[in-house]
Amino acid sequence: TMAGFVRWAQSVILFCVWSSALAWHLMVPSFRKSWIPDTAPHERRVALCLVGELRSFGMPIVHKNLAWTARDWGADVFVFKHSRFNPKNGRRRGLHVACAEKYEHMQGLQPKVVTELEPLTHPDKCGVTSAVVQFSNIAHCFVAAAEYAQRFRKPPYDVYVRLRPDMMVRPGTPLPDIPKGHNGPRVMMPKRDMAFALGPNGLQSFLRLGDREFGRCSRQPSCCLEQMGFLNQGTHKAGSRPKASEQAVEWPITALVVRG
Repeated sequence: TMAGFVRWAQSVILFCVWSSALAWHLMVPSFRKSWIPDTAPHERRVALCLVGELRSFGMPIVHKNLAWTARDWGADVFVFKHSRFNPKNGRRRGLHVACAEKYEHMQGLQPKVVTELEPLTHPDKCGVTSAVVQFSNIAHCFVAAAEYAQRFRKPPYDVYVRLRPDMMVRPGTPLPDIPKGHNGPRVMMPKRDMAFALGPNGLQSFLRLGDREFGRCSRQPSCCLEQMGFLNQGTHKAGSRPKASEQAVEWPITALVVRG
């Protein structure tokens, strides 16, 4: 009869729901281990500085990649950014820049500090170039990270990393090994200034040598922080030869800049 068929169908459905719930309950522990990121404390404290023009940061493939990279490294994120997007008149460097300004995109990084920088300008009468401004912005971000740890009474950072906000890092890329007491940077080749890492001693060398190298107008390189002697393995016309303990070492990081 129809009533019997309905009771039979209800029993089958109830059994399916019950068995599915039981299977899911038994499967969750092992399933969780296979896909949820490891949230165990990391051995090294890492400060990740995203410094520069936002450009393609608003693209999901970019800002989500950076968020996952920071989480993978167990890094605290510090953002020193600028863009040519003007919300008042809609002028922008590219359509993607407007998306980069969205609050939720930046908050996905869970940044400790976000600072708005002035856009790079043309050289003034003293000859201040892009390299000088880049050094200043990156140095201020590293210093802000060190001060953050001190202000909130946290252990000092063991590694300071600079990345651009418009770049992607290959998933699973490990942080470089920086021997204790080593002063030199770990740099991405061939564009050294796009991604590099410093230990505490390396940070002090970066600040000291950068200030010395860019302190006089006559010694300023014409472009780009990669011309900084500290980031190069040999002698460079823009700066003096680093000491042996301050030699740059290649960081085999796979990363690329995403053009909008």
